[in-house]
Amino acid sequence: MSFSEKWLLPKLAWIGIWKNKETYIPYIGAGIFSVFLYFVFLLISHNDIMYTLPRASYVMVLMLLGSWLLALILVLFLLYTNRFLMKRRAKELGLYSILGLEKKHIAILLFIETGIIYIIVLLGGVLWGVVFSKLIFLFLLNMTRIPLDVSFSFSIKALGSTLLFFAVAYGLNLIVNLFRVMRSRPGSLFQEGKKGEKETKHPILTTIGGILLLGGGYFLSLTSQLDGTIFSDFFLAIFFVILGTHFFFRAGLGYLLKALKKRETFYYKKKNYVTLAGMSYRTKKSASSLSNLCIFSTMVMITLLCTISLAFGMKDILLYRFPYDVEMSFLAEKIEDREGIIKEGERIAEQNKISVTKEIDYVYYKIKAERKGNVFLNLGEDINVWEKEGVYEIQLLTEEEFQRGAGKGAVLEKGEIFTFSDGKSIKESSLILADKNYVVKKEYETFPLIEKREKAVFSQQYFLVVKDREEIERLLQYYGQGEEILHVRMCVTGGEEEKQRFAEQMEGYIAKNEGVINRANGAEQRLEILSMNGGLIFLGIFLGIAFLIFLLIIMYYKQITEGYDDRENFMIMEKVGMTDEDVRGTIKRQVQLVFYLPLFLAFCHTAIALPMILALFGAISLFQEKLVFLCGLGSMGFFFILYVAAYHKTAKVYYKIVKHS
Repeated sequence: MSFSEKWLLPKLAWIGIWKNKETYIPYIGAGIFSVFLYFVFLLISHNDIMYTLPRASYVMVLMLLGSWLLALILVLFLLYTNRFLMKRRAKELGLYSILGLEKKHIAILLFIETGIIYIIVLLGGVLWGVVFSKLIFLFLLNMTRIPLDVSFSFSIKALGSTLLFFAVAYGLNLIVNLFRVMRSRPGSLFQEGKKGEKETKHPILTTIGGILLLGGGYFLSLTSQLDGTIFSDFFLAIFFVILGTHFFFRAGLGYLLKALKKRETFYYKKKNYVTLAGMSYRTKKSASSLSNLCIFSTMVMITLLCTISLAFGMKDILLYRFPYDVEMSFLAEKIEDREGIIKEGERIAEQNKISVTKEIDYVYYKIKAERKGNVFLNLGEDINVWEKEGVYEIQLLTEEEFQRGAGKGAVLEKGEIFTFSDGKSIKESSLILADKNYVVKKEYETFPLIEKREKAVFSQQYFLVVKDREEIERLLQYYGQGEEILHVRMCVTGGEEEKQRFAEQMEGYIAKNEGVINRANGAEQRLEILSMNGGLIFLGIFLGIAFLIFLLIIMYYKQITEGYDDRENFMIMEKVGMTDEDVRGTIKRQVQLVFYLPLFLAFCHTAIALPMILALFGAISLFQEKLVFLCGLGSMGFFFILYVAAYHKTAKVYYKIVKHS
């Protein structure tokens, strides 16, 4: 074999990439972005400094989960976009076969092409990763409130994992391509680009199945509650909606078009006849593309919605979870000087040149009871009380203790009580406690001792205020002796650093006291929440960008496919007597319908998902329904503008191809 023969296949591989650059450049660009994103995630995860930073454990877990999710999405996306490449190259490969290249030569050609693309995307992605990784790392630290004065080192392990992962991903593409070529005849390769997707054998059953799956996913979302099944329901709803969407575009849409064709008064009109015929052809040819446009559009909107809602709702989460800088609980019988704790807090604050802005201390008695309607039952000797539904922790306060924290207000008489629930309101005019009927004089919707969130269901607490200690003793005797607890909460002025320093010094003082039940550094725990939620926002931003890039690539490839198909359709329709204006108008209507139908269905998916998103937000103590709905409307509006702009931008490629007819 001569030198020129040895270099024939590499030369053909390079020429094939260059001559099909309008198809390959977006594919390579998406590959570079994929490598960049995955490499940066691994660089952060494998950075040794992350194991020594405070509160970095949340970030590490999120980055690990993010890299796994990203890996799955990237493999599926690269396999999907590879199909477009092969459809565009099929005719060329068939020509090579006719001109004398054997299948083994074509296999070597494909291997070389894959190798060239692999090298380009790895070099580009890793280079961009090295350049921007430190900036992204600092952005992550800032989002998670982790100290910024840390170093960021390059990781050989991250580089090796990236090389291996994308070698596997592009290797899978190569195997799929080789399998397709080896089992095809040269003549069939010529027709590969024109082939649509296989029609389902049972369109009616598939359509019904799609409707049932979409209905099932929608039902799970609309009826979702914040309970132990919310996360399993969430993933099940995602599975149902994704599968139902594929079934709808694969069979349901075609079945709908066939039904319209049977309406003769509608079908046999000039515009409708051509439009429906073209729509049937397009939906049959690219059902998978339409469903993926819909799914990625939904993913972008939901990711955007969740990220913005979490960012704007952070203050409300912190207010609900940790409204005070310091919280302390003691066995009341062990504390002789109740006021001394308050005075010590004021002294420590003054020592740090800050002041106590809010302080609450009260004594309560904690019991557990099972609620059935307006009756609270004794649990008896049941040791598995928290496994039973309707079991609540109740905090009993005397009127004197309540007025101490709440200020003067309504006065109780014998047999009357005040009630408050930090979650769903009790809404009873009377309660039966210890076989005695108590009249609910007032159920408080706001309470000075704790924040209320109507949608909260986890760790829901009831507060009952009774007349005096005598009533307390009676209830304790019936439900079992409850602990007498002194609870103290404090807020101070200053920034987070001053608050944390104060809380740490108070913790040191508290540890010296007898009877300490628990203590909470609210300032530190707020930083923990900020770190975890900041990591979620960071993950949402980058996954949202990834979904958007993938959506744009799918849209671009679909425009190319439509363009090459319609270039031939233009000529055919003109030959049968349609004017140029009619042809262009018909194809424009078809293309717009094809592109806006997935968007419409994506809006439906996103709107129906809102109740489940609200329930999931409840798990992290974000209960602002109005905020989430407004963020949902804003996200859908913003995405609509973005989608339309992207459609018109990619449509220029389409019209450029068509005008070559």
